[in-house]
Amino acid sequence: MQNRIRNMMKRWRSQLIVSGVVVILAILSFLNESLDLPHLLVGAPSTPVNWAEIALYVIALFLVGFISIFLLSLVESRRKQAEEKVRESERKYRLLVETTQEGIAGTDLDENLIFTNRAFAALLGYKKEELLGLSLSLISDKEGFAKLREETRKRKRGQSSKYEAKLYTKAGEVKYFSVSATPLSDAKGIVTGTLGLLDDITERKRTEEALRESEERYRALFTSAAEGILLADIGTKEFKYANPAICRMLGYTEEELKRMGVVDLHPKDALEHVISEFEAQARGEKTLAPKIPCLRKDGTTIYADINTARVLIDGRECNAGLFTDITERKRAEEALLSEKDRLQALMEGLAQTGIGIDIVGIDYKVKFQNLTLRERFGDLTGKLCYENYMGSKEPYDFCPMLKAIKNNQVESVELKATDGRDYELISAPFPNPDGTVDKVVEVVMDTTERKRAEELLRESEKLAATGRMAARIAHEINNPLGGIKNSFLLIKDAIPKDYTYYEYVGRIEKEIDRIAHIVHQMFGLYRQEQKPTKRFSVDETIRDVVALLESSCRQHQIKIELDTARVPVIDAMLEGSLRQVLFNIIRNAIEASPPGEKVKVAAGSSKDFLTLTVSDQGKGIPKEIRSRIFEPFFTTKSAEVTGGLGLGLSVSRSLVESIGGSLDFKSKAGEGTKFRIFLPIERLKKEEQNG
Repeated sequence: MQNRIRNMMKRWRSQLIVSGVVVILAILSFLNESLDLPHLLVGAPSTPVNWAEIALYVIALFLVGFISIFLLSLVESRRKQAEEKVRESERKYRLLVETTQEGIAGTDLDENLIFTNRAFAALLGYKKEELLGLSLSLISDKEGFAKLREETRKRKRGQSSKYEAKLYTKAGEVKYFSVSATPLSDAKGIVTGTLGLLDDITERKRTEEALRESEERYRALFTSAAEGILLADIGTKEFKYANPAICRMLGYTEEELKRMGVVDLHPKDALEHVISEFEAQARGEKTLAPKIPCLRKDGTTIYADINTARVLIDGRECNAGLFTDITERKRAEEALLSEKDRLQALMEGLAQTGIGIDIVGIDYKVKFQNLTLRERFGDLTGKLCYENYMGSKEPYDFCPMLKAIKNNQVESVELKATDGRDYELISAPFPNPDGTVDKVVEVVMDTTERKRAEELLRESEKLAATGRMAARIAHEINNPLGGIKNSFLLIKDAIPKDYTYYEYVGRIEKEIDRIAHIVHQMFGLYRQEQKPTKRFSVDETIRDVVALLESSCRQHQIKIELDTARVPVIDAMLEGSLRQVLFNIIRNAIEASPPGEKVKVAAGSSKDFLTLTVSDQGKGIPKEIRSRIFEPFFTTKSAEVTGGLGLGLSVSRSLVESIGGSLDFKSKAGEGTKFRIFLPIERLKKEEQNG
């Protein structure tokens, strides 16, 4: 309370002083009239004093002074309160102006800045002090400043407006503002300038500009695209927009297409498929609908690949379809497919002749095989040719495919494939449509039989020459041998049985007979048997041969084990040829087996072939000589021990092959060798041994 009184006293002090001076002057005036001051001061004549009147007068003066002082103090207090409110309002106004994010600026009628807030100065990169008094012509271009002057003329007429302005920052960067402008007036209501609220719309303008440029680009693409473009409402399936290319493609105008829908553009028999593709694209499950038939206005059908994307047009979801006319390509594909089918048929037809055909790329991968090669090697499409045909980990240096591509000419080579057969491989360049060559067509011909025939011919020629030589030798030996034997018979009869060395007579006769037998064999080795074929038992023939070799078995301590009880009786086969082959092979098995072991002889039959096997338990045939054992005069036996000439196997093979059979062997080191004889049968009659 005391503080309040003290404050009031401070506020009223000047009023009290003024009021006191007024009261004193009033009192002096009263005293002058009531006390006759001139009489008191200078001795002038006096007048009587009325003290009651004086008292009332003094009281009245006091009341008047007090009331005046109170009223004056009250007026002063109200004035100061009003000034304080004005100052507070101004402070709040300045605080609002300085803290707002929008720019605020005031200009005079000559476009000079008379006020800016911090936000506006910051937007332009200036300090507030730098902007005050600055002409707008310095931060705008000529066109922009002319627009500002036009807006100021509206202010002079008392009009407010909203417009866009382009201003330059201190760094020279362009910024765009949305300006809300109102007139500034003085106390008399005269317009003195403009107050503007500025909102930075630079990013929005750039976005709008980019969008406008994008729209212009896409519109240009839409109208100038070579592919047809149709926009179809997903819900109604009606067309909303069409570019010139689709109009040319289908023969309709844009207005005609806008009155149509998906169901109007495709053949009825394809509608179900087309609608299914359209809806799948609308769901985002796929983007490409290939080879869609489309009806032109003239009734003809074209085919198009339709790529789609979902877009929002006028608030509606649409399929934007990009139509690529593939009609000519489809016809070419159909023609190519037809040609491919014909080529396929040709290549597969060649399979009936046993000729293989494939296509191999420069990457060594098989692109195509005909039936012949698929049956022999399996389906090798996409696999490396040298691995699957040749069983090699690396390409061969003589690869005809590379030579054919490099030299652009036909190349050929002979080789042995993984199936063990011999082939001639002919590679021809297979050019692409642009003339480049990166693959070849290969013709694969099986030459195994031809090579075998050639080999047989060479062997036959070699054997024939050998036979002629053996026959000449046998002939030369046979003549003197006959004389020797005749002479010996005469001498034999003349030698008495009690002669001391008579026992050698029989031995000499046996040796002469043995030499005669060898000479007879030399005559018969290469001379085909001229006797007619006859019906005979294979089992009996085998047992006869084994009986002939009993002495050899005893000499080498070998037993022969037979498995021939159920073999057939054979018609139309030369028994003598079979007997000679078996004799040679069984004798070799006996000589190859170590003492105490067995030689197994087995026989079996199928519908067309008789199979004979002879197995020993020797050391096996070394790998390095296996390819030579059928050569004439090739032997590993000691002539001093066996007297072998190296003709047994060669003659045996020739005899077997001469009647359409084959002779081969399997041998493993340390486990012995098995020879196999395959002979054709014209008629097979199964009988028990005693049947």
